[in-house]
Amino acid sequence: MGEEKDMESRTQPMTPEALFYTGLERLFGSQALHSVVNSHPIQSGSSFDTLIRWLLKVTDASGADGLSLVAGREAFDLLLRDHGEKIGLQDTAFRMLPLRKRAQQGFESLGAWFEAEWGWQCRVASQNETMNFHLQTMDHEDEGFFQRPFCYFVEGLFQGLLFWVSGGRFFEALTAPTPTDGQLCCEISFSSTPLD
Repeated sequence: MGEEKDMESRTQPMTPEALFYTGLERLFGSQALHSVVNSHPIQSGSSFDTLIRWLLKVTDASGADGLSLVAGREAFDLLLRDHGEKIGLQDTAFRMLPLRKRAQQGFESLGAWFEAEWGWQCRVASQNETMNFHLQTMDHEDEGFFQRPFCYFVEGLFQGLLFWVSGGRFFEALTAPTPTDGQLCCEISFSSTPLD
């Protein structure tokens, strides 16, 4: 039964809501999340706005940001397992690149996957000692995503990516991943040098 569910998750399209919910589930553990959720009902098909409201009921804004960040790190493992090949992270050529090129290519590949799966525009740029990621949508139906907790979740996804491509090293986020005023986007910058 568990193997059947596992295979099903690999063939299903991964929506942003499902990825976020899965990150929370992995963070809390399935049973613990469901016991916390009983007082504030959500489910895997909940809208992102509902998930954010739930987080803000069980913690404050700062706690919601922190939980979203860690949920993003947790969700990256699932994304890698279920979609890593499609994203291009399992290619031997990718794995053989030097660390900075592998990190840059990983950012670009994950951004291209966001564009292909969710229709969000992504821009990746490296400048001196920073890697910058810009995620944006023009679709106002996606407006609920581009809130602080979601931007922290995206930061967590990229921290998970950087941790994985570097063999367990941590890259510092240089700016808070807050949405840009008046636009449906998140801007995130990381140091291109891992902390030792």
